[in-house]
Amino acid sequence: MDNNNPLAAVRRRWWLVALLGAAGAAIVAVPEPASVEEQASTFIATHTMLLNDPAATQTAQGAVSPSQIPLLATTGEVPARVAEALDTDENPATLASQMQVNFDFNTGALIFTTTQTSAARAEELADAFADATNAYFGERQDQLFEERLGASILRLA
Repeated sequence: MDNNNPLAAVRRRWWLVALLGAAGAAIVAVPEPASVEEQASTFIATHTMLLNDPAATQTAQGAVSPSQIPLLATTGEVPARVAEALDTDENPATLASQMQVNFDFNTGALIFTTTQTSAARAEELADAFADATNAYFGERQDQLFEERLGASILRLA
């Protein structure tokens, strides 16, 4: 057997080359499906935010305990802000009932999770709750700072 001439090897195995060529042509000739339908009936979206300094929330100076964050993110003003941001007539409490908010004490992660019938709706709702919660706590922190500053000024006056 002489392996120095590849062309001779192809000539000896012409039937294999023809068979593989025909198989490739048959595979290419198979038509694509007319449409692809979504197989999933529910979609889960998760939005994760990290707390920069978990130790700061454990002190007396901390405005909110991490264990309170899930409650504050799904009741009161935050769901109302979400309903306003999404421009929906849906009840804020109904929106909040579709969210699961958890705080992971080991990593300092605040995790927003929802299950919806469409991927776009799941992403929109998880992101809206995360954004509204972030804005709410930022404004709340500023308000508490201003109140403490005002009280300090009164004591010094």
